[in-house]
Amino acid sequence: MRVTFIYDIENLEKIREIIKSYNPKEIPALTTRINHVRIDDSAKIRLTIDGNENDVKNLVNLLGESFFFS
Repeated sequence: MRVTFIYDIENLEKIREIIKSYNPKEIPALTTRINHVRIDDSAKIRLTIDGNENDVKNLVNLLGESFFFS
């Protein structure tokens, strides 16, 4: 499963902390990539998460809780 999100560049450290704190019960099969992109003349970051469905969903939930419910 692969998902991609676009975030403001100011959130880079917060995203890195969330990824580091993710601690799955089993050995994770996740790959994360962070790239800088330019959208409408503003700098953004693109986060791509690849892995098994369960781990990807868990990490996406952590990101959602941190960005959408804080």
